[in-house]
Amino acid sequence: MITFLRPKTFSQQIAAATVWLLLLGCSQPLCAQPNSGLPTDPGEPFVTIDGQPILIGELNYVLRSKLKTDRVSGLPLPVKQATANLLLRQHLALRCLKSQGGEKLQRLIDRYWDAYVDSIRRGGESIDSICKRYECTESALRAAKAWEIGWREYLRSKMNDANLAKFYASNRERFTPTSWKVSHFVMSLEDEDQLRSVWNELTQFKDQPDELREQFVAMTEKHSKGSTASEGGLIGWVSASGDLPEAVMRAIARTEPGQITYPVRSPLGFHFVLVHEREQKPVPFESLSDRSQLRREAADYLFNLLVKSGAEQAKITWYVSSLQTEIAQLTQAFDEE
Repeated sequence: MITFLRPKTFSQQIAAATVWLLLLGCSQPLCAQPNSGLPTDPGEPFVTIDGQPILIGELNYVLRSKLKTDRVSGLPLPVKQATANLLLRQHLALRCLKSQGGEKLQRLIDRYWDAYVDSIRRGGESIDSICKRYECTESALRAAKAWEIGWREYLRSKMNDANLAKFYASNRERFTPTSWKVSHFVMSLEDEDQLRSVWNELTQFKDQPDELREQFVAMTEKHSKGSTASEGGLIGWVSASGDLPEAVMRAIARTEPGQITYPVRSPLGFHFVLVHEREQKPVPFESLSDRSQLRREAADYLFNLLVKSGAEQAKITWYVSSLQTEIAQLTQAFDEE
């Protein structure tokens, strides 16, 4: 039975379940760019773990299959670096899984590969045609499929209610719903100058909560176009994106009680909100109606534990320096603060 600890922030930023958000959120556009001097032979390694290569073909396969592109050479270098980092982490994790699963896991991987080969043949294709399409080698394709089934089966064995309940209990504050008692000010998009004037007036009282509240009520009753303007903008308790526009809810979450949010623009107009109170009410694990976030974060944490274990005493040798991630960066997120 696994014992869960508190996950580090790093696991939320770069992990198997979320890495494509990182890739697609890259500061550079996903458009054609110079090749950055990367090898083009899919059989060449870009890094090895104790002499075992991770091939350029694996990088090509992931980029082509996940980003649906046939122009790998033109992708921005940060996208390739993030993908290389992911592949190294996956290989380190699979290294740990294989040490735990032994021959049983290897037999499962072999059966999965055989089933995959049969399926593509029934579809009228061959391994050679798949490798040509994704600019990879058979060994690179085998490695991708080995990770796919190894990780899937590991999650299947670990993501049960008992383990999820332990993870939830250790990280309850991360999943406790938050509610805010708020008052809402809204103006039409055509009234930007007046909004700026109201905002400047209110921010003069940011260090005087009582005066700020009084001025907010007065300004709202006079200028706001919201449905609760006559009540000083008071809405009451909100807790979900459906209560107010999502961008407004994000601003509320970042604002301390007794303060007003920064102005937020939405299709409905310009908004800012006075946050009166913030409240968190723990929910028992058994009462969680949506466990999707819990499962994602638990999976991220399990993945990072495997990476850390696989990286211990591993000799990482980079052959393409422009893709390099220091081994310290792979494990430092797990060091105790």
